[in-house]
Amino acid sequence: MTRVGIIVNPASGHDIRRLISAATVVDNSEKGAMTVRLLSGLGATGVDEVLMMPADLTVSRAIDRITRSLVVQGLTAPMPRVTWLDLPTTYHARDTIAALATMVEVGVDALCVLGGDGTQRLVHGRVGEVPVLPLSTGTNNIYPVWTEATVAGLAAGRVATGQVSREQGCVREKALEVTCGGRTEAALVDVGVISDTFAGARAIWRPDHIHEVVVSFADPCAIGLSSIAASVIDLPRGSSHGARVVIGDGRLHRVPIAPGLVVDVPVAEVTKVAVGETVNLMPVAGTISVDGEREIERYRGEPATVRLTEGPWRIDVGRVLRATRLQRDSA
Repeated sequence: MTRVGIIVNPASGHDIRRLISAATVVDNSEKGAMTVRLLSGLGATGVDEVLMMPADLTVSRAIDRITRSLVVQGLTAPMPRVTWLDLPTTYHARDTIAALATMVEVGVDALCVLGGDGTQRLVHGRVGEVPVLPLSTGTNNIYPVWTEATVAGLAAGRVATGQVSREQGCVREKALEVTCGGRTEAALVDVGVISDTFAGARAIWRPDHIHEVVVSFADPCAIGLSSIAASVIDLPRGSSHGARVVIGDGRLHRVPIAPGLVVDVPVAEVTKVAVGETVNLMPVAGTISVDGEREIERYRGEPATVRLTEGPWRIDVGRVLRATRLQRDSA
């Protein structure tokens, strides 16, 4: 039996950047519609069962309504059996963590995660070697991809069923582990040293409060802290190293720091970071951000380090579909 897990974060895309910038908003009805499209793709590839994290009522009702409508119209393809996990719902990150633990324990062959960067980073260190398909439904997304969910379901299904091997269709991503005051947090894209004293609304949009950024990769098409690195170094996804960028006296670089918000940031220093290397962060009182959200409060500039590590296996939709075509052409 082939099983795929689906996690839908009902809170993704709802942070303060909706109010202070022109951020994208994906409502929960659309998340439900995306899930139905994902199920269609998974079913078409022969996935037998999908384990679903308990969802917000808006999400679950959208799934039910759209599925019923397709049945009435006679438009449904074979769908996998959907099993809703019997877990308490707290509308907190612990819901995702509990669902991940259950799915890994049961033994899913692939995992689809609908959420922003914050949701995706919860996966790191909790799924082992299970391939992950990160779909974007958040506010300021860099790690998850904007891909049509039907096509994404086809790709995830082909990896889960073994039609395309993990090595053929997936990319081994890098990750960052930041440690401060005995606490360790993971990031998939960037870690920032911020002089804001409190985590507060978490999101970062004030460039004058940013002192240092460490990134696992830097996509020039992305927004947020990693765009600072992308403005000064070529560091595409899949690179063998990461980078550290110090903000200070130096050349100004115009970067998209948040949706609809372009600012000038002075860059003083850029250095490469190797996998396995540990970086000592600047002793700045304030907070440490992970993937664009202030997470660790650091009142007196306590010692803090960041280490570049191997991350999860990410299902690359384009690679999977190209591999499928090559297999068909050679048959």
